[in-house]
Amino acid sequence: MPNIHYKPLTRLLTDILTAVSTPQDIANIVASSLVESSLRKVESHGILRISQYLNQVNEGWIIPSSRPSVVNQTPIMSIVDGKHGFGIYSLDCAIDISIENAKKNKFSIVGLTGSSHTGRIGWFAEKAATQDVITIIFGGGAHGSPDHMSVAPHAGIERVMATNPITMGFPVANYAPIIVDISTSMTSEGKIRSYKELGQKLPFEWILDKFGQPSRKADDFYDGGAILPFAGHKGYGLGIAAEFLTGILLGGAHELNWLVLALDSAAFVGRDQYDQESAKFVKNLKESSVAEGFTEIMVPGEPEEHASTQYKSQGIPLTDSSWQTITKISHEAGIFDLDKYLIFNEDFDP
Repeated sequence: MPNIHYKPLTRLLTDILTAVSTPQDIANIVASSLVESSLRKVESHGILRISQYLNQVNEGWIIPSSRPSVVNQTPIMSIVDGKHGFGIYSLDCAIDISIENAKKNKFSIVGLTGSSHTGRIGWFAEKAATQDVITIIFGGGAHGSPDHMSVAPHAGIERVMATNPITMGFPVANYAPIIVDISTSMTSEGKIRSYKELGQKLPFEWILDKFGQPSRKADDFYDGGAILPFAGHKGYGLGIAAEFLTGILLGGAHELNWLVLALDSAAFVGRDQYDQESAKFVKNLKESSVAEGFTEIMVPGEPEEHASTQYKSQGIPLTDSSWQTITKISHEAGIFDLDKYLIFNEDFDP
C-alpha cells in the first residue's frame, strides 16, 4: 500500500463523515484531528478511529449533526454541553472559549459534559499554545459509566476508573510548543487496540488479566482484564484527582467529561520575559549532556513534531489491512472512486 498524502486523506475522512449527515465544518474538524494524530504517529487516536465513530453514529451514541451549547457562563468560567455530538468538535469549541476568555481575562476554566471520544488531547493543547495560551486539560468521569471503566486502582484488579488523561501545553518562543499528553494509566485503550489489530503482544505488562495476573496479551484486556495505573500509587493518585475535577465536579459523563484550565502566558511576568525564560529553559535542556545510548535530548511533543514533518513530506504509511478498513468504510458511505484520494500532491485542496 503506497503512502497517502495527508490532505486528500483528510478530504476522504471528511467525505465519509458528511455521508452520515455530519455538517461540513464539523466533519472537517473531526477528520483533521484524526489525520493529525496519524501524522504524529499516534495511531491509537488516528484515522482508524473513524470506524469506531461511525459505529457509534449507527448505535445512536453519537448524534452527528449535534452542536455543543454553553449552558452556564461567567467572565472566566463556562460549562459546555456537548449534546452527544462528536467529542472532537465539542472539545474544540470548549478550547476556543478557553482561549478567548484567557486572552480577555488572563485565566479561564471551562467544563465539557455530554461528550463522546475526543481524539488526541494534545491536538487541542497545541492549538492553544500557538496562540500563547497555556492549558491544563483533565479527562475523567467514567466512575458512573461502567462501559467506560478500564483501569484498576493501585493494589486492585477490577475496572473502577477510566484512563483519565492529563494534558498540558506550553508556548515556547522559537520552538514548537511543549506538549505533555499522558494518561494516568500505563497505556490507553487505543494503544491496546492497535496491538490487538496487529496481532502483537504488548511491549510491557501494562494490564492485568481477569484473574489479576500481569499480562502482555491484548486479548486479556478485552476478556475482562484491566489496565494498571502508571507508576503505581502515583498514577493512581493523579487519576483520582482527574476524576474529582471532571466526573464529580461536573456531574455524570456521557463518555468522559473534560475540564480545561487556560492561562495567558503573559499573565504574570509579561510576554517578553515569558518568551525569554521559556526559550532559555528549553535551550538548556536540549544542550545538556546526552546519556550513553541516546543521540539527543528532546522535550515533550518534539518526537511527534518530527514525525509530522516526515509524514507531511513522505506521506502517511498505511498497512494493507488498514486500507482495506478505510475502503470498506468508504464503500458503506457510498464513496467508490478512491483513486482521487491517492494523489500525492501538496497542492491538493481538501
